[in-house]
Amino acid sequence: LRLARHYPPPPRRLSVPPRFYTQSPARHLLYPAPPLFLSLRRMSSCLNAIAATTTAAYCLIRVTGRQSTSSHYQRQLATPPQSRTVQQRFQSSGSGVVAAMAAPAAESEATFVGRWSRRSEESINAVAYLQAHGLTPEKAAERAAAPYEQEWRRTPGSTEDGEFLILTDPGTGRGVRSLVYPLGDWEEPFAGKSELFGQEPGKVFRHTTWEEHPTWGHVHLTESVTPVGWETTQRHLEDGGMKMIMDRTYTPKMPDGSGGDKVSSSETFARIKVFKPMDQ
Repeated sequence: LRLARHYPPPPRRLSVPPRFYTQSPARHLLYPAPPLFLSLRRMSSCLNAIAATTTAAYCLIRVTGRQSTSSHYQRQLATPPQSRTVQQRFQSSGSGVVAAMAAPAAESEATFVGRWSRRSEESINAVAYLQAHGLTPEKAAERAAAPYEQEWRRTPGSTEDGEFLILTDPGTGRGVRSLVYPLGDWEEPFAGKSELFGQEPGKVFRHTTWEEHPTWGHVHLTESVTPVGWETTQRHLEDGGMKMIMDRTYTPKMPDGSGGDKVSSSETFARIKVFKPMDQ
């Protein structure tokens, strides 16, 4: 229900793939059985066709060492389809430099793991989003264009798919912030003087989900209740896993406790292929 508010549900899945549909098994009940000599003639034709196909495939293998296209196609049908997204595995070398390597499609969250740098020139409505949090137009424009990087890691010791440890350098000069995003309900305390959460210390109440979208693949979604309003942050990958799109929606809390006008923004992050971990 949470995700249904942000993008349409996946299409209805068929219990049987269309390529495996055949004619009704009761077809022979609708037509009289053919005469015996026609049945034998058709059987003979089928056997001849099978023998010819087998002979041709054997000769092709003997001459070229390759299987025929039809047998290859049948093998592909019997093989489960691979994931649509490009999987990534990140391995650390002795020098502390991390390189992105190809990984099997079994680990769905591996596509998000790595270091990301914001492309400020591709942002949409980012200045208005920051102004809605109380920043002046000048300060909002400065923050929207500032360097902003994140490093996503699998949470150490966790086996839950979709849970991440995220290191963030928002370009404020306060250093790198490290935060675990568990799935479900959780709380994030903050010390105050925050551009997004308010000047007084407090807590942000969050709910995070990790879902499959029919077009985008896996989506990381976090809904937050802050002292100054309500926020939704949704991330998905594009361009074969080389871009991360972050869509945010913010509803400010009015003095009477009601919600103000909703503001949305979109930011694009590019994957850094080779990098040094942010905490080193």
